[in-house]
Amino acid sequence: MVFKLLANKIGFPWGSTFSLVKTKTGILQRHFRHQNLNASSKFGLQLASSRSPFVPAADYHTSNPVQDKGSQNAPSSNIEFAIVPKERAGIISRFLENNYHKTEPITIALGMPENEIYGWFPRFINAAMFSSVCDISVEAVDVTMKKRIAVLSSIIRLPESVSPNPSDFTDPAKHPVNAQMNEFFAAVDKGIDPVEILGFRKEGVVRPKKLEHMYMVVRPEYAGQKIGSRMVSLAEAVAQNINNCRVGYAYATSEFSYKIFSKHGYKVVNEIKYADYVNKKGEKIFAGKEALLGPHLSCRFMVKELPCMFGDT
Repeated sequence: MVFKLLANKIGFPWGSTFSLVKTKTGILQRHFRHQNLNASSKFGLQLASSRSPFVPAADYHTSNPVQDKGSQNAPSSNIEFAIVPKERAGIISRFLENNYHKTEPITIALGMPENEIYGWFPRFINAAMFSSVCDISVEAVDVTMKKRIAVLSSIIRLPESVSPNPSDFTDPAKHPVNAQMNEFFAAVDKGIDPVEILGFRKEGVVRPKKLEHMYMVVRPEYAGQKIGSRMVSLAEAVAQNINNCRVGYAYATSEFSYKIFSKHGYKVVNEIKYADYVNKKGEKIFAGKEALLGPHLSCRFMVKELPCMFGDT
């Protein structure tokens, strides 16, 4: 019954197998398998066998990300999605190091050097994942090609907790580009409290837990297959099982992530156009970077009220 309820709530397409696995910590972990057998067909999906083994993505090599060759169709038909336990935070940080910063519009526009990525980033991801109420980051794996192809790094924060922030792990003198990014993101959210925006700070209302989507990246050659959207669906399915996790939020730094979160019901509460942004020194740090930013014109702070299966306690 629980399986049917969750599957209906998530709304995964035909050709999906969805299972629940009890982890060591007692949290229900979800495993989603997608088999796309005919990309040219509107539906083109057949039921994948529920007996298909889940290949341990932790063993996949990610140090050499595949370059985008312009194809919108991945070379494989077997993609699996799974919740990543916090004990594998190092694997997630390595994938993000090798892929996220090389495709993120802001880091490309600002010319993020590699020495500003390695070192502090693994420590931040590790601290963030271990501060989360439960495991909720998601990975997508191409089983045929035996490689990780996408990651959504998310955490669930306690109502009044102050979880790790990138600025806690970077030194402005050693990481000047990161310092510019931290200042920029502070301007984007403007100290906005998503809990208050959604009306959960009223007297008598129990303060909710918060789902924060920190980083999302899909290898370019797998674009157009709704992989990012399915990762968000899976993370939200986990959040619905956490008592009083009612608030979700994200920074949509690209048009791609904006479309994904919009599809899932996230609303823009503040937006800054890259061309208009002026830092505290009066500098337009994105001026003349239009070619590097491409179609990505704005960064948006987005929030959503999440449904909760277990009430408000």
